[in-house]
Amino acid sequence: MRFEHPYALILLAIPPLLVLLERRVAGSLPALPYPSLAVWVDRRLSWAVRLAQQLAWLRVAGLMLLVLALARPQGEARRLEIPGEAVDVMVILDVSNSMKARDVGGGSRFEVAREVVGAFIGGRPHDRIGIVVFAGEAMTLCPATGDHAALRRLLERAHPGMLTDGTAIGTALATTVNRLADAPGAGRIAILITDGINNRGQVTPDAAARLARARGIRVYTVGVGAEPPATAPRGSGIDEVVLRRIAAETTGTAENYRRARNADALRAVFGALDRELPATHVEARYVYHEYFGWFAIPAGALLLLEVTLRRTRLRVLPR
Repeated sequence: MRFEHPYALILLAIPPLLVLLERRVAGSLPALPYPSLAVWVDRRLSWAVRLAQQLAWLRVAGLMLLVLALARPQGEARRLEIPGEAVDVMVILDVSNSMKARDVGGGSRFEVAREVVGAFIGGRPHDRIGIVVFAGEAMTLCPATGDHAALRRLLERAHPGMLTDGTAIGTALATTVNRLADAPGAGRIAILITDGINNRGQVTPDAAARLARARGIRVYTVGVGAEPPATAPRGSGIDEVVLRRIAAETTGTAENYRRARNADALRAVFGALDRELPATHVEARYVYHEYFGWFAIPAGALLLLEVTLRRTRLRVLPR
């Protein structure tokens, strides 16, 4: 139990003092503090007479309860987190068939990426996060949302092969820019995860990067996968030059491209991103249960009872 206005408790001393002062004054004045003249017949004090003599203490109790109510007693604090202006983050996830490769440990490239992205979402509960998936074409899996439970369910349903195969990095980035362009948040961030080289789509990665920069969207790029074997087809692998250019164009430095050759490295990359990216400011407030009524209602009842008794059954003869 706490009081929002504890200084009001000083007033608790006033009601008893008023009653004592009233009795002191009343003792010097002629009065008949009895409910009827019958008491003068046998000189015995009935229960009504005795109660009339103590009636002022009902007023004291009522006034003291009213003072406690005015002090606003509170309890059962509950902590509320109130997000400020949210940060909008879009994850751009490659779902091309090459993401089925199992060269990163802990599963396929896609399985590891999905697990790491899911953990990233869980670690940023106050941001609005969405996902764009792409292969030879791009699709918004989920727009930026604060409903992370629904977002993670949609992420679990994503898989390589769900779109026409290929790697349309420029198209995926342009789709993301369209999603983030009008976002009202304090920051607009995109994280591009791929293991390939742009070979599909009408929009080049460089053009999409310029568009992102013009809209104030920062793009962090991540290449996932081990080095391709010497026997791999020509044109496979990760185009790190393009991914560095995207990062440099939108964030000001090519250092915002990272390479993850295994699962642990990808987790480390996202751990670093989580620390570097702006986060939604959260203000913590405490909400207390109000007990005002627990004191105000009995106070009103006692004061009403005191007034009623004084004017009816325990009425005092006028002085």
